[in-house]
Amino acid sequence: MRHSFLPLFLVAAALMLPAGRAHAATPSLAYSRAAGYQITVTGAGWNPAATVTVSVLKGSVVQSIDLRPAADGTFAVGMNKVNICGLTMYAARDTAGESAALHGAGVMCMQNYVPPRPGTAMLVVVRGQTTAPPPGPSLAPRPLLARYFADLNAHHDAQALALESDCAVSFMPGAQSGGAIQLHSAAPYRSSSLSRVRAARVAAVSRFHLPALDAATLVGFHVRGTFQFSPSLRGLSSGARLFTVLLRQCGGRWTVDPGWISPTPYSWL
Repeated sequence: MRHSFLPLFLVAAALMLPAGRAHAATPSLAYSRAAGYQITVTGAGWNPAATVTVSVLKGSVVQSIDLRPAADGTFAVGMNKVNICGLTMYAARDTAGESAALHGAGVMCMQNYVPPRPGTAMLVVVRGQTTAPPPGPSLAPRPLLARYFADLNAHHDAQALALESDCAVSFMPGAQSGGAIQLHSAAPYRSSSLSRVRAARVAAVSRFHLPALDAATLVGFHVRGTFQFSPSLRGLSSGARLFTVLLRQCGGRWTVDPGWISPTPYSWL
């Protein structure tokens, strides 16, 4: 009897452990359905205190959106205009270091069918909470750029922030890059230009084209003008400067990539 008591005690102690510790939830992704969306990807077992980046991967283009899971660790992202021809993959990674992936089946699309271009998908948080600021107006690229720099110059912080990209897009522009290019990250990791620009007086704006940008559905502009920066911004001096500014589509609208403010932005161009 004395020899059988210890094992029984250990078994009883194990049964008394909280269920969460005995069987920790593993973050996962699965397909689901939501009215009005072509594809819905749901997550379960995620840390509700962490920010999750959900991505759709198509060829060399990755498009992402950030969110906070619901209190029970679940979320759902609805997607429209997703190019499902061939191989498509969905992935999630959070700030706690957890990750999961969901592979789509290879789909043979009909001849003469024109699928949506990679990078133009619309990602919407259906369950959970988006980390993005309220969306700004839907404008064409050139008017958007004019509005953006006018807001920066007038210190209309909320309006300028709403025009900046709140989703992330990365792609491989070719052998010249030596690897994948990650544009400025999505919120909340992005570093906005709001606190760094004290004055932005634009003199000229000219659009330029590169096959790599066109393939990734990005629009590039050279912006020339006189800029005054915060003293805390190292590597950039105030005065007359020429910047490369990229615009990309997030949620179906054009937005300004906030990475242009970096001392060496888009070094691959």
